[in-house]
Amino acid sequence: MADKSLFNITYEWNGQEADEIFAKPIFTDPELLKQFRIIPNVKSKKRLAVDSLLQKILKKKAGCARTPSGEVINISQVDITVERVGVDLEQCATTLEDSIMEEHLNKGNDIYNLDGTTIKPYIEKKVKEALQLDIPRVGYFGDVADTDPNYNQIDGVWKVLAAYAATNPDMKIADIPATLPDEDTEAGAKEIIALFKDLYKAQSNVLKALPKQRKRYIVNAEIMDALIDAYTTLGGKMNGDIYLKRTQDGVGVEAAYYKGIEVVPMAHWSDIIDTDFGGSQKWRMILTDTDNICLGTDRVEDAMTVEIMYHPYQKVNTIDAEFKLGVQIIWPELTVYRTSPVVAQV
Repeated sequence: MADKSLFNITYEWNGQEADEIFAKPIFTDPELLKQFRIIPNVKSKKRLAVDSLLQKILKKKAGCARTPSGEVINISQVDITVERVGVDLEQCATTLEDSIMEEHLNKGNDIYNLDGTTIKPYIEKKVKEALQLDIPRVGYFGDVADTDPNYNQIDGVWKVLAAYAATNPDMKIADIPATLPDEDTEAGAKEIIALFKDLYKAQSNVLKALPKQRKRYIVNAEIMDALIDAYTTLGGKMNGDIYLKRTQDGVGVEAAYYKGIEVVPMAHWSDIIDTDFGGSQKWRMILTDTDNICLGTDRVEDAMTVEIMYHPYQKVNTIDAEFKLGVQIIWPELTVYRTSPVVAQV
């Protein structure tokens, strides 16, 4: 039996019937491709070939003899493992018939079948949007050891980062304060900027040497907002490290950069952490290479395919989406991060 219904309407109404569904818009983090490097067609476990940096190849030459100093390609291996995940929902048409949605259904004996109705594409869109929220949520916060079935599908980015940091302690730097500094004061604004500055200075030499367009800060949306406000607070006292980009009329997506590196805001990290993790390590910041955080899937192209099937015998419409997911950090040395302190769970 499926675990939940998409619609659950139980009230009485004797007025005019509704002829349109008003769905609450999702507030989504940036598109998946801006957060993860997608590794497609992973059936179970895939070995990723990671090439090392080529350096110290210039040697003194004398005479005609050749003395090779090494090979050009030196491969090490990183595995990405995916786990089977899926959506199992159902929609009974009588639930809609008994509510205000009857005008959207087929007529007569076909009333149970949602094929050809305006409800079917609405369901498909709603489930896809839910996956757009769920995949980054699990991709970052998943933990196979968690007792919560909403998070035990895979080990997400934070679990993988902690595992790497256990043997690479320079990856994790000093904690962010549990309460963010007040960016509306000069002192607080400088402290907000210092959060980014400390992360920038903590880069490994290899990460520091990468072009800035290949790197990104990934942070709570509130931290990016604080950085923007800090820019305003300091005004003429700014040293030029922060750059803001807006459309000419001030409408559209606002982009922020610290020392030329884009800041990517995660819109609902804080809500997830408050709701599901008791606020522990609420504030989080990552500085990494754009291709470093990998999301593996068995899908070749689209990880959002949703199948809606009508079953005449049961007179129910099932909604399924099944695929595989896994997360890996390719180069730990190209990542540095920090969080606020752990909060003990009550």
